Amino acid sequence: MKHQPINYITNKSAGGATPLVLLHGFTGSPENMVELADINRPTFCIELPGHRSQHYESQEHKSPYYKNSNNKNRGNQKANNSYFTFNSINKQLLLLLGDIFENKTPQSINEFTFSKTNMREAKTDNDTQNEHRNKSHENKPQENKPQESKIPKNKRHESKILGTNTQDKPEENKTQDKTNSGTKKIHLLGYSMGGRVALNFAVCYPHHIKSLTLISATAGLATRKERQLRKASDAELATKIESDFTQFVEDWTELPLFSTQTEEQKAALKKQRLQGNPTELALSLKGYGTGQMKPLYKKLKNIKSTCLLITGAEDEKFCHQAKEMQMKLDDAIHLTIANTSHAPHIEKPVLVRNLISNFLTHIDSISS
Repeated sequence: MKHQPINYITNKSAGGATPLVLLHGFTGSPENMVELADINRPTFCIELPGHRSQHYESQEHKSPYYKNSNNKNRGNQKANNSYFTFNSINKQLLLLLGDIFENKTPQSINEFTFSKTNMREAKTDNDTQNEHRNKSHENKPQENKPQESKIPKNKRHESKILGTNTQDKPEENKTQDKTNSGTKKIHLLGYSMGGRVALNFAVCYPHHIKSLTLISATAGLATRKERQLRKASDAELATKIESDFTQFVEDWTELPLFSTQTEEQKAALKKQRLQGNPTELALSLKGYGTGQMKPLYKKLKNIKSTCLLITGAEDEKFCHQAKEMQMKLDDAIHLTIANTSHAPHIEKPVLVRNLISNFLTHIDSISS
């Protein structure tokens, strides 16, 4: 099979700095990750297999998921399922890395120009309201303080809960990765499904990773029984996606995972999700969903670069999973964002972007 580069939107104007590669979540798109892009470094927002939207179809790009197809007739053709696997995505990401470092232009891209305006450097009204609300809470006595991490201070960072103070940033880590110094590296960031893809790539190709940032991600299900149950659940959901896509989007938007999102945020995400292709989305779930992922906890030791784990404070399940990963990673920071759930980068984009930017700048400074 001949692999094609994954579609992406990019900012290539900032030269010199280590590139940042962003991977979106299930039902998402590269546009969901634009808020996290760094205008001071080359940034690539990747479109994962199965998440092709009408935005790209309007550009009359060929779908990489169908053999010899174009967007006008691809609905009548059989999907190439071999694209919907972790191994296939790894190979496509490696090709993309080659293009990035050779300054080539991959096929089927949509250029996106980043600016201070569309990066929304100014705080939104919602961010301002959240700040005022949280400041009022900060003045009250804290009954439930976050437990101190049991992780040795000389090895890993303690977990930390952050509010809406955009000046918050990770504690500094003096550890430097001196291995594979001649290898071209990237800062890799993934959210949810994209986080699992990023983690799978990082354990397979750790020498290409300068830093790894995971937002609401997991290292997989530990037991075979759990994976089998999840595969069955994913297959059922895939059937629902193909049979009644509109209802699926309605139900997905109202999941408890996203309960802390504003109605405006939910409406915007719903509109974006409805642009997806049900058949391809279902294939992504069955091909590289959580049930298909081999547990990576024993392989986390392969990753020697510093990792930043971000979770929403209201997302208890993923907070717990982040702490488990932190215990097994050589060098990891776990930050939780107050008053957010599974998508903190959507709910508080300014805060999360600033945290990530500070983190990446620090990693660059200690490894230069």
